[in-house]
Amino acid sequence: MHTCNECGELASHYVPEDISDDITEPETYWCTMHAKSRIDARIIVHWNNPWEDAVPVPIEELAECHMGLGQSCGDVDGSSFILTKDRVLEHWCQYGEKLDAYILPCRSGWHSIGVRYGNEDPQYLSPAGDKEKVVALLRRYT
Repeated sequence: MHTCNECGELASHYVPEDISDDITEPETYWCTMHAKSRIDARIIVHWNNPWEDAVPVPIEELAECHMGLGQSCGDVDGSSFILTKDRVLEHWCQYGEKLDAYILPCRSGWHSIGVRYGNEDPQYLSPAGDKEKVVALLRRYT
């Protein structure tokens, strides 16, 4: 059982102080009221999302859920590299500065993740997510 770092009430939400923290090892907890204010300060929604159930999340935390992290990848010049969170963010940023990250919950537990870069229907990326990390991230923001 955890208590809110702000008011001492029973806490149910983990909101990382530093987005580079490992999302699987929570250390900072908040009650619903204080968690919402901290989350709202970190998530800016730029685009209309046609999926009403989509849950906005910080883009840096969504990048930490990418299924390919730690894997060897090939570049267009024939070189190879290990996929990192920074590489994922660098790739996503090629689509613009205004990016909205979200999780679309699915009953199966294999939630879809996405990055929207415009209002048009096809203006989004749909990367593969690590199921356990995506579930943990969704729990944190719902």
